Amino acid sequence: MTHVVTERCVDCRYTDCCAVCPADCFKEVKDPAMLVIDPVTCIDCGMCIPECPIYAIYPEPEVPDVYKDWIKKNADLAPTGVLVTECTEALPSAIPLDEIHAKEKEKGWAVKDPSAVADEGGGDAGGAAAAPPPPVRMPTPASGGGDASERIKIGPAPKREPLGVNPGGRLKVKHREGVVVEMRKRRDNDYSDVLILFDGEKRPVWFLYSALLTFRDQGQLEVIEKGPSQGLMGKLFGV
Repeated sequence: MTHVVTERCVDCRYTDCCAVCPADCFKEVKDPAMLVIDPVTCIDCGMCIPECPIYAIYPEPEVPDVYKDWIKKNADLAPTGVLVTECTEALPSAIPLDEIHAKEKEKGWAVKDPSAVADEGGGDAGGAAAAPPPPVRMPTPASGGGDASERIKIGPAPKREPLGVNPGGRLKVKHREGVVVEMRKRRDNDYSDVLILFDGEKRPVWFLYSALLTFRDQGQLEVIEKGPSQGLMGKLFGV
């Protein structure tokens, strides 16, 4: 699976997403003037989604119906584009998110912003919410007749070990080191996002907690300093 830049980016070309991409998969194209994601190099981490000021990037399964053709357009345009890895000025014609929503409504489109930003006040111009991910299906041993592959049990995905870092700690993500500024939790008390200020940069960047776990599992993230304790519960149970 990959992520997809949609028509929202056309004539805007915000590049905030490029600075956080660990796989360097963003390409700039001139016709139309925008960024696209190379599906060959995208690792489906989702780190770019909350960085885009107009939420033009969607996981492939969440791409709104009116933008479905951009899945193929990204794949077709990416080989013709120029790699972009740093944040630069947007195009002079760039517009804010509220104007994007207004343009979609004028066309009669009901477009939902990506689910990754829905809890942060991401606009909802109508339409159904994105479908939840499918449950993990666990094969069970055969007991009696029939093929064991036909008998499956649905259960939750195995819980991964936490990052083991606190606000004030230091992380190395790919080739960049930085300080953990803030860690946000969801209503179920699990971590959802981590705000990191990288060395030499003025603006901190939000990362999905799940994406950071994936980078750690891939050997692309290292906890350099855990940071100050989070109190008695932190001492007893860790982060």
